[in-house]
Amino acid sequence: MTTRRHVLTLAGTTAVAALAGCSSDSDSGSDSNGDSGTDSTGTQLTDIIEITNHEWRGRSILEATVRNKTDSTIGTLQIDVNVYAGDERISDGYGTITDLPGGIEDTVRVSNMSDFSAVPCEDATTYDLVPNFYFENTQYEQRFEHEYNPEFCE
Repeated sequence: MTTRRHVLTLAGTTAVAALAGCSSDSDSGSDSNGDSGTDSTGTQLTDIIEITNHEWRGRSILEATVRNKTDSTIGTLQIDVNVYAGDERISDGYGTITDLPGGIEDTVRVSNMSDFSAVPCEDATTYDLVPNFYFENTQYEQRFEHEYNPEFCE
């Protein structure tokens, strides 16, 4: 025979289990590095912007060309650059583009890179470009990793 107490206990346990399932963090909008590149509607960072080109200009200057793929202006777009020797970050910097109109390309120059004094530039193995910005009240950020060529140090 099912008692009222048994029904209430069962209902309470079911409600707690349901709430616990709803409170877990979903990682479906993340790339392999755990950085969000998708908003809740499924719009991805690469649906909004594209890094059409990037080039090192010596050991501590990187230029990246970004195209706004939308019809709307992006207010402030920041490109972070991180340089690694294995797993150790040995240099970083950033540059910004402000008020990038829809359909337009612009080039950002990251020239405020911290120097490679702690570890020689030639030890660098990889670098990443991390565009981040707000678009339609959602923050986007995604990491794009590249191999570092020692010729960049010259």
